[in-house]
Formats: sequence, C-alpha cells, structure tokens
Amino acid sequence: MSSAIRKFLRNPKSYALIAETDEQRRPILRVDTVRKPRPEWSVLIGDCIYGYRSALDHLAFQLAVANSPGKLPSKKIAENSAFPIFNSGPKFHATNRKGVPTTASGLGKISGVSADARAIIERLQPYHRRQNPGAKALWQLYELSNIDKHRLLHVTYSSLSGSRFRLSSTEPIRFHGYEFVPGRLKRGAVIARWNVSGLPDHPIDMDVDAELVTDVTFDHASPARSVRDQSVMQTLHAIGCFIAFDVLPPLSAELGLSTAFKPSRLINALSGYSV
Repeated sequence: MSSAIRKFLRNPKSYALIAETDEQRRPILRVDTVRKPRPEWSVLIGDCIYGYRSALDHLAFQLAVANSPGKLPSKKIAENSAFPIFNSGPKFHATNRKGVPTTASGLGKISGVSADARAIIERLQPYHRRQNPGAKALWQLYELSNIDKHRLLHVTYSSLSGSRFRLSSTEPIRFHGYEFVPGRLKRGAVIARWNVSGLPDHPIDMDVDAELVTDVTFDHASPARSVRDQSVMQTLHAIGCFIAFDVLPPLSAELGLSTAFKPSRLINALSGYSV
C-alpha cells in the first residue's frame, strides 16, 4: 500500500494548477483538477487496522493462557478476553456493586492475565497519553477499528503539506513573497497568494513553476475524530510502531518470548513501511 501511495503522490498528473488573479487583482494559484485517491485503498487500510487489532486481542488471550498453566482459561475468561483500549480511567476500572470488574471494563477484558501483565496494559492506555504521548496511537486504532467493524470505509483525500513556487510574468511586476495555504486539495481551492506591486490595468499572463509536497490523509469529517486530516501512512506507521516498541516488548517478556522478539523486523512486516 505504501508503494501505491508514493507512486500516486509522485505522479505529475495527480493534480493540475492554474495561475490567475483574485478580486484584489493579486496573483493566486488555484487547483484546476485533482485526482482522488483510489477507493480500494480504504479496503487496504481496513485490512491493516484489522491486523493490528487482531494481533493485540490474540496477545491478550495468550497472556490469559500463560496465566493458567496446564489448562485453558475458563469459558467466561476466554469469551471476554480482548486487549482493552480505553480513553477513560474510570471506565477502564469500572466495577459492579460487589467490586468485581464489569465485563465491559478494561480490567474485565483482561481478568485472566497476571497482575504484572494487567499493570503493563493499564500503563499503555490512551488515558495516560499526557505522560505517554505515543499512547494516542492506540486510541486511533480503536476508533478506526470500530469504523471498520461497521463497514464504513476509511475515505481518504489528497492534502497539501508543503510547496515551492516560482511565479513569473513578462509584465514589470514586482513580487514580494507569497502566502501558502495548506490543506485538502480540491478543485477550485486557492493554495497560494502573492503580494505584488506594479500591476498594470490590463489582464496579465503569468507562468508558474510549482513543486507541491502532497500526502494522502483521512477525511476531515471522519467519524474517527482522532485521525481527521491526518496522514494515512504516518498514522498507520505510528500505530504499528507503538505496538512493536511499546506494547509487545514488555508483554512478550511475560510470555517468555523476549529473546526471540525483534521490533524493527516486526514493524516492517506489519506496515510495509521502513522504519
């Protein structure tokens, strides 16, 4: 997927620009045409999200198995087992009137794992992201996974994140720098405005040489609020890195797998995006 996105972004036919003037007769650069990212990428994003989420849930179950030597966890523990992802501490620790964690709580989902594993998983929760900013990646995974479960595709758009422009004209105009307008690339959008002096009274012809730094981003109105307007590849890569470098090492040690675990190799395999 990463190679397909890079190929799309490097294709000069992915967009076309036009130079004109605005109401104040200032030169502006406007998007004339733009290609939308391929719709099947939404399916690939869903596959990636499913792989991340499934890996965490399998890990939670194996931790429960490891805490029940010689036998599988009880049917109730097996049915409720999942890797919890919570944005609220009280909800993670929710209990019933008897002080027993509810099945919907974070502790209820990992009731079969060891106390040490529970403590590690609790420290990784997104509600600790002030102390551990990388934990927000788990919340992004949670929101994207919930969307995917309900068969809502992850709509993506091309967005502008950087630029290099050179505007020229045969008229005796003096250019005094330009204002860059980042954001979603859509037809008619103004992406740059120039401050000039010496404009003649008649219409002018301008030539523009532009190099745009574009990216494929999640929709600005995505139900997954935590990823709105965020780079698709950077978001997926951040989720994979947090799982590979923050989640798996301490929990793999609980399973006795720390010596065989190589985070950098795993992240390359999971995301297809070099570290």
